[in-house]
Amino acid sequence: MNNETHVRSILKSCLYRVFGTSVTLVIAFIFTGSLPASLGIGLVELISKIVLYYFYDRIWQKIRWGKK
Repeated sequence: MNNETHVRSILKSCLYRVFGTSVTLVIAFIFTGSLPASLGIGLVELISKIVLYYFYDRIWQKIRWGKK
């Protein structure tokens, strides 16, 4: 079975969120016109989605479906 370490899952989560948060910051700035508001939105989005993705990914590690 190809299991990932917790460190790998955390790193994947963080890097994925850097890309996603960059898009969120741009969209938030377009809608608000405010850099501080955009940064606040981006920070909340970044932290919450890293945590959510980590647990989502760990759950999928336990599912055998689709693994060889």
